[in-house]
Amino acid sequence: MVSTYISAVNQKLLFARQLLQMVESAGITSVSSHQAAAVTQSVVVQLHQAWLWHCRNVAESYKLKEVELVTDGDSLVALLAQQNKCPGEATELQFGGQFPERRPQKQVKFPQEARACFAVARRDKRNPDGSISQEGIIMEPVDYTSRTVVGRKRYEQKLRMS
Repeated sequence: MVSTYISAVNQKLLFARQLLQMVESAGITSVSSHQAAAVTQSVVVQLHQAWLWHCRNVAESYKLKEVELVTDGDSLVALLAQQNKCPGEATELQFGGQFPERRPQKQVKFPQEARACFAVARRDKRNPDGSISQEGIIMEPVDYTSRTVVGRKRYEQKLRMS
């Protein structure tokens, strides 16, 4: 599918660039303050329109149903959230091209999964009469969130290196 919005974005960027080149070629000293203000405002309008079309291009690429309702980054994120979508590029547009400051909060990759080790084993047990029987043992559960679980061989290698 070819986006109609990407062409509009490129056109608006071209117009803004041409307006700036027009002022540059005329020379800064020969441009009146009114002309400079008019060109500056025109460039801002072109860039704002390019930004709007870019927001709508992102909406279109994520198959948003009502692309024309996108008016800025906030509306883009809100409308995508209604469809259970939250792409990073939309979030960037919402916060002026930057992600919000990170908050020190634990986020797990798969919250529905437990991150713990549970172990059971069977060992030989010497009975008071001298005979040997088997018994089951249970290890205390270990929470390994933010840790790496390794096998015995790698553990012993790490011990030798330290």
